[in-house]
Amino acid sequence: DDLLDKIRIMAEEYFDSIFWKIASTATRAMITEVLVTPKPGLVDRLNSGSHSDMDIFTFTNSSTALTQTFHKMAELGGNFDGNNLFELLPPLRKIGIEGEKEMYRATEGINTQKGLVFSMGILSAAAGFIHTGNSDPFSVRVLCKTGGKIAADITVKDFIEMKDKNKSKRTNGERVYTKYGIKGVRGEAEGGFKSALKALKILKLQLSEGFDFNRALAITLIHIMAETEDTNVPGRGSVNTLNYVKSTASSFIERREGFNNNWVEKIKKIDINFIKNNISPGGSADILAVTIFLYFLEIEGPIF
Repeated sequence: DDLLDKIRIMAEEYFDSIFWKIASTATRAMITEVLVTPKPGLVDRLNSGSHSDMDIFTFTNSSTALTQTFHKMAELGGNFDGNNLFELLPPLRKIGIEGEKEMYRATEGINTQKGLVFSMGILSAAAGFIHTGNSDPFSVRVLCKTGGKIAADITVKDFIEMKDKNKSKRTNGERVYTKYGIKGVRGEAEGGFKSALKALKILKLQLSEGFDFNRALAITLIHIMAETEDTNVPGRGSVNTLNYVKSTASSFIERREGFNNNWVEKIKKIDINFIKNNISPGGSADILAVTIFLYFLEIEGPIF
């Protein structure tokens, strides 16, 4: 009995260390994303972008406040023994709601990373599920596929329920979906985080070119902006604004501006324009944070 108790304690400590590793990696990815500079219309080390109510310190406070939330989500995934992974979503959302409260407490009521509580939460649970031997061996592709199973059909389920919700209580994502049919973060999750996986390839390509991490991430963000149906943009403007963001980013890529020595100045010009027009591609920034999370998990050693 003493031996079995010792083994149980050792196993619990081992898996708990994995859950904390997942959570701290999620936090580190979120902080890394906000540090990337320059980022058009977004908070970075130069300015607050199109957000007068927040700055880089708001984001670091928010990110660190969410670490325990991601630990709970990873633990939930690690302890899951049900038949269908989408059964994880309701309890995950309960943890997420509590996490949002911690975020608002840390930021004095400012919504900095609500979308990332959703995305990182699903992936944290998926990582916990995989690393306790419940799945195929870990890879970022398996991780994203597992996350997609947790979020299966979430768009249909959520927006059927939304019909009965008071319009004033609808989230930005719900309003944009109703008006334009853009799925946003829900579509990204239920689709297995395909945009983030594609962005991860782009990030690796930039790094293989010899670019430093900041430059590689800044250019990767532009690639994400060129293709993402970012609900933050029409939420603050219109679908025409979204098309403008995508065409601006596409032009940057087509002209290979990221490979020029003055790439920083090129992005700064976009930043000035976005700030002037109150444009903030926050959904693209969230995908970048997820991409960084995947990158860290992929390269980080034996615990994964």
